[in-house]
Amino acid sequence: MDIDRLTQIIEAEVRKALSELANPPQQVERKKVLVVFTFGCACQNTALKQVEQLIAADYDVTVVLSPIALELMTENVKKIKGISAVLTEGVAVDISNMVEAAEVIVVPLLSRTAAAKLALGIADELVLMVVMQGLITGKPVIAAKNAADPQDVNCPFLATENTPPALIQLAKNYLKTLASFGMKLVDVAQLADVVMNKPQTTVHKVTVERSEYSPISDKSGKPVITQAVIAALAEDVKALTISNPAIVTPLAYDLAKARGIEIVAKR
Repeated sequence: MDIDRLTQIIEAEVRKALSELANPPQQVERKKVLVVFTFGCACQNTALKQVEQLIAADYDVTVVLSPIALELMTENVKKIKGISAVLTEGVAVDISNMVEAAEVIVVPLLSRTAAAKLALGIADELVLMVVMQGLITGKPVIAAKNAADPQDVNCPFLATENTPPALIQLAKNYLKTLASFGMKLVDVAQLADVVMNKPQTTVHKVTVERSEYSPISDKSGKPVITQAVIAALAEDVKALTISNPAIVTPLAYDLAKARGIEIVAKR
């Protein structure tokens, strides 16, 4: 090989190496997410899967557990690989700096008690302090409302036909207050997609078959559609087709009307 040509190749490689040393490749900083569990409920597994989705999408996840969540969920949380840290009551942390560094605060399980306390401005434990600090500083706070909504089948205190309407409205008002504080309330199955700003799938009409009705029947054996059946429908459902014959309770009708859902009997 020509000596001059060899010299040029060597000089080019040296310049390239020096350039890389002077300008090392920039590492993309992972988005930090604080995942706050206030309580455990029927949709616990779905909530944990949402956390796994965030980790799989390369989010830096720190989990904060309430005392009761620590008792009920620790083993399941430990099974999730990739969590940066798990914080519990009594651990010394700088809440302000921790919240400031986070991209978003996610509450996969917002309990009814936590919703009530936060709506009243009460933050008497670590998980509530984290969420309250996020709301106060205008940090995005996204929470699954299922466990705090008395008309959601995953709520531990699911309303029944005999529940006083005022008691149902009380819980609803807490959620409305939190929404007015800037908290985004979503279905637990949508959490990860909302955090990642993915478009949501919209379903406007559904058909409910007899096997999905309440097991309650009237004296003639007709299946009964209760308030719980309506409450279990997705937020964006606007029409409900049911098999005929069937009975729809007054409270079910009232809830459907309040949510703008048309009930259609299939003949």
